[in-house]
Amino acid sequence: MAIGDNGKDRSIYVRVLGQGKIFWYVIEGLPQAGEASSDSSEGIMIECRSECDRIRQLSLPGSDFDLHAPISPLSLGFFSNNLVVLRSRLYLIGGDVDTRNYGNGQHETAGMGFRHLDLAIGEKKSDWALEGGYQDHQFGGAAVGHDGCIYSVGYNQYVMLPYRNHWERLPAPPLCREDGTLYKTRLLGVTRKKLIIYSMGGGLHHANVMLSFDLESRKWDENFLDDNFWGEWSAGVVLCNDRYLFTFGDRSPKPSMSKEPLHEEEKQEPSYLDDYYDIDEKEEEEVPGIYVFDLERGQWLPEPVQGLETNGTILPTVYKPNPELCRPRRFTPYLFQIGNNDNRRLAVLWSGRGRHPTSDLPQCQIAWSKFVLNASTTTTDQTIHFSAHLLSNGFCPLAEFTIQVLNCAVRL
Repeated sequence: MAIGDNGKDRSIYVRVLGQGKIFWYVIEGLPQAGEASSDSSEGIMIECRSECDRIRQLSLPGSDFDLHAPISPLSLGFFSNNLVVLRSRLYLIGGDVDTRNYGNGQHETAGMGFRHLDLAIGEKKSDWALEGGYQDHQFGGAAVGHDGCIYSVGYNQYVMLPYRNHWERLPAPPLCREDGTLYKTRLLGVTRKKLIIYSMGGGLHHANVMLSFDLESRKWDENFLDDNFWGEWSAGVVLCNDRYLFTFGDRSPKPSMSKEPLHEEEKQEPSYLDDYYDIDEKEEEEVPGIYVFDLERGQWLPEPVQGLETNGTILPTVYKPNPELCRPRRFTPYLFQIGNNDNRRLAVLWSGRGRHPTSDLPQCQIAWSKFVLNASTTTTDQTIHFSAHLLSNGFCPLAEFTIQVLNCAVRL
C-alpha cells in the first residue's frame, strides 16, 4: 500500500494559539537511517511519545494576521484563518486584513485576503506574502480538490487556483435566515464532482443541513443531502470511489440510529426533540467517533467506525458539559487522509489543556492516532461495515504558554 510520495505518511502542520504569539508544529515520520540532518532535527520536542512519529516546533516568521486587534466586535480575528498546506506553500485564508495597505482594496474585486509562506526556501529565510484586499471570516475549513483548486468555507464559500492567487466567491447556498443573513457553514469534504458542506442549524427542528455544490455546473444541488442531523463535525475524507464520507463527530448524527423507540407509534415519525430515551441512553448517543455518510444512498451508516479504543489515550472520552458554565468546551478533533489517492490510511488528532509540570504555566497537549480502514459486508443484506486497524498513536505536551490548537492540515 503506497502511503506517500516518499514512502512516508503525509506531514501534519499544527497551528497553536499561545499567550502573545502563534506557535507552529509539524508531526512527521521518524527519519530513516542516514536521513537526519541538523536542519531536520531542529526544534524536536523530546517529550513526544510515539512509535513512529516525531514533532518539531517550527520557526516561522510572525504575521500581522496573528494577534492584532480585530477590525470589528464581530470579527473572529486569528481564529478565522483556514489552513492548507499544498506542496511547498502554506496558506492561511481569510480573517482580518488591514485594508489601509491596499488603497481601494476594500472593493471585492481585489480578492479575498489570504497569505502564503514558501516552506521550501527555509523556515527562517522565507516570509509571508499577503494577497487580496478585503476581509472575510473563513473559519469552516479548507481543502484541495481533485482539480487542484483550494476550496474555503465560512459564511461564504470560495475557490482559488493556486497559480492565480485570486479567489472566486461561489454562489450562496440555498439556505438563509428569515432576515436574509447566512448560516455559518463548515467543510465536510470534496469529491471529484462535489463540494460538501454543512450548516449549523437551518434544518428540521433546527438541526444541521448537509448541502452539495456541483463543481461542473457551479450550482448548488436542489435537494439537501440531509436536513436533520446533529453535532459538530470535522472536515472529512471521501473514499471508495467518492461514495463514503468519513467525518469525526462529537455524537451520533441521528439519535435513533442504533436505538428502538419505546412506543410503536413513535417508529413512524420520531421527533428529535422528544425525550423518548432515558438519560443513560442519551449519553450513549453522545459518544464521539468516526461516522460514515453514504453519498450514493444519501444516508448515514447505522454504526460508527469500529475498532479504535475510546479510553482517552487513543481517542477522546465523551465530554459532559458542566451546566454551571456559560459556554461549553468545544469538541473539535481533526481527521486526515495521510496516504495518497484512495487508500484508507487515516489519522485523527485532538488537543487538551494542561499545566506545565514545573512552571504551572498553560500547556497545550496534542494526541493522535493513525489507522487503516477495513471494509466488510454482511451476507444477509450486503450492508457495509467499516472498522479501523490501529497502526500507531502519539502524545506530546507542547511548549509553555500554548493554549489550544487553532487549526491543522496535512501537506499535499
